[in-house]
Amino acid sequence: MLLIITHKQDYTVDFVVNQLNAGAIPYYRLNCDDLLAAPYHLHFSTAGGLDLGQLAQVSAVWFRRVKRPQLPAGTEPHVAEYVAGELLALLHNLYLLLDCKWVSQPAAIYQAENKLYQLKIADKLGFTLPDTLVTNERSALLDFYQAHAGEVIIKPLFNSRPTQASGQQQVLFTNRLDPAHLTHLDRYTLTPSIYQRNIAKAYEVRVTVVGTAVFAAAVDSQASPVTHQDWRRAHLPFRAYELPPAVAQCCVALVAALHLRFGAIDLIRSVDGQYYFLEINPNGQWAWLEIECGLPISQALIAELTT
Repeated sequence: MLLIITHKQDYTVDFVVNQLNAGAIPYYRLNCDDLLAAPYHLHFSTAGGLDLGQLAQVSAVWFRRVKRPQLPAGTEPHVAEYVAGELLALLHNLYLLLDCKWVSQPAAIYQAENKLYQLKIADKLGFTLPDTLVTNERSALLDFYQAHAGEVIIKPLFNSRPTQASGQQQVLFTNRLDPAHLTHLDRYTLTPSIYQRNIAKAYEVRVTVVGTAVFAAAVDSQASPVTHQDWRRAHLPFRAYELPPAVAQCCVALVAALHLRFGAIDLIRSVDGQYYFLEINPNGQWAWLEIECGLPISQALIAELTT
């Protein structure tokens, strides 16, 4: 049986579940926001050791996303905080108790989400990287900006979807650094951010790696001024794309070096023909690429989980 750890709003999982149902492949979907009501049974005894109950049937785990467990309306905030913390601790213990195949191990995912660590490993593997700076020193940022003639972008170090006071999520896109901000830099506190040389793009490529299978799709992000810095600002069509073998091999090597079985890698193809590594998302969305480009990513994922 496959165990899928996710939440109720994860539509990529819905996409795969439909195929699991069609193939009569047994699975259990654990929505962590419903964890308070989900049945579980873990029993240690002197006679039989650890009894995992129905979880003993799990042969592989697809670790997608974790969301804070929901508690009944009206629960006092301090009680909700405590109970949610205990439920998440239960999940973290579960990760260590299940001795089976993971796509991917949570600890590896959490480590791989660190963007500077990604850059370090990608550099070691031979990827070309944009010149990158992380600093809280205004003089260092000014020097970097001037060294690249103002062609500098800024993006979050980690959280690109902060929650506003209203409770709604805001998306922080990659943006070109505004010269006006540099003029009045003394007014700002430099919180941790990634500054990179702005690469002149021909187009961008999203590479999905499942095990050793590689699926690439390209998007003409330069077709609209709105998407020059970040293709997520508008819906643009993707097309299936064939990577050079050396670049594809680097993508597979990166996923393996990060101890993952899945990764969604963002690359730039520059106007001078080079491929630049930007980042890897260990839990990236991909169902839309399968729909738009006909890439059999879900089949590769199911095969990875069932073999």
